[in-house]
Amino acid sequence: APSPAPMTLMRWRPPSMPEVIVGNLFKQFNELAPRHSITYSGKRLFLFWGQFHEHSDVSICNRRGDLPPEDNYAHERDIARLDFAAVTDHGYNFDPYIWHTMAKIVRSNNDPGRFVTFLGEEWTSDQVRDKSGLGHYGHRNLIFANPRFPRWFNSRDMSKPTDIWAKLRGINFIHIPHQLADTGNCPTDWRYVDEVAQPVAEIFQVRGSYEYEGAPRQAKRTISGHFIQDAWAQGVIIGVIASPDHGGGYGKAGVYAPSLTREAILDAIRQRHTYGTTAAKIVLEMRVNGHLMGEKIKLNAPPKSVKVQVHAIGARDIARVDVCRNNVFIYTRRPNAREVNFIFEDKAPLQSRAYYYVRIIQADEEIAWSSPVWLLP
Repeated sequence: APSPAPMTLMRWRPPSMPEVIVGNLFKQFNELAPRHSITYSGKRLFLFWGQFHEHSDVSICNRRGDLPPEDNYAHERDIARLDFAAVTDHGYNFDPYIWHTMAKIVRSNNDPGRFVTFLGEEWTSDQVRDKSGLGHYGHRNLIFANPRFPRWFNSRDMSKPTDIWAKLRGINFIHIPHQLADTGNCPTDWRYVDEVAQPVAEIFQVRGSYEYEGAPRQAKRTISGHFIQDAWAQGVIIGVIASPDHGGGYGKAGVYAPSLTREAILDAIRQRHTYGTTAAKIVLEMRVNGHLMGEKIKLNAPPKSVKVQVHAIGARDIARVDVCRNNVFIYTRRPNAREVNFIFEDKAPLQSRAYYYVRIIQADEEIAWSSPVWLLP
């Protein structure tokens, strides 16, 4: 046999660009942060990260840019390090075969206790004319607890949100408005509300923020009167999350739940124990007079003061913390530190009702928004 060839020693080379990018994202967005938990009403609640709005190449809107469903789940599980996720393609792109194939993909990617997948769709109501003054009802993501739910809903059948909710009475589902004030597609019609069926709205996605007109990182194509603050001013009780829509990474939902199951996540969302971030895993805990974000407090008489407790841990330094009452920012703290923990006491007289929420802005302009706490007569 011939003599073996001499061994060639290879010079060490730095990681390839994709590996560097992933490593930087892990650091920038705090993707590898340890699990945060709190105690509320005698129960331990864990902070779970996820998203309920992401398209795949099943949707016709961006097939060149969106990943196949399986790759979406791989990205969300292994790169974004989410705990739960849904692929929400447009209802008008489904047929029976595609819907049931998507359901199989949901089930095959579910990893109990580690990564929970949800069956869902985008109910894209921008073709309805009916009697809506807007000419449409807005886009909403429909999320089911049952990964074998037998049917989807096509908004082009002229249905209203209330029609969907009536048909799904008794089913474990949620309906989430997004692109709230968008004009490139259509804004949300805030006349259609339901605290159980529609407990949260998407305050941020890849297009930008829908907090209020003129807000930091506002989406570009918008119309006044349809932002989340506008809904709150109209008396709508609705919390917030964030999700990507396209491309992954932008927009995350933080949910405080007792366990990582489909049922526990949806129950926590219906309690509005939620918040949204632009991308970074910013830990945020906000309480008003001891009540966790999303709660409604029934008042027999106006309190002498209201205490807003804030605890936040940034992925980077936190530049400012804003406390908002009834859409007016009443207090700002500038910690310039990774962690902030304080109680702000609002001694201004209350009106008949009030709602408080908190906004965190990091030095790198990553943002987190809490769901409000409502004080109601």
